[in-house]
Amino acid sequence: MQRVIEYDVTRMQRDMAAKGWQPTDLASHARVAKSTVTRFFDGSFQTARTAKKFADALGYSVRRYQIPLEKAS
Repeated sequence: MQRVIEYDVTRMQRDMAAKGWQPTDLASHARVAKSTVTRFFDGSFQTARTAKKFADALGYSVRRYQIPLEKAS
């Protein structure tokens, strides 16, 4: 079995809203392009490295946003 991790972008967006941040603010604090935020949130490009940058910028552990799924290989 291959272990795949997905990320709870809704929770991430709620944490952004609690800080009064827009996606451009998250991009700035995480030091990534705004398109990276857009692609992460729409699910087209999610990496552990980007999730970590976002979690760090928001002041949380990346584990807060992880949704582990099991997939057969």
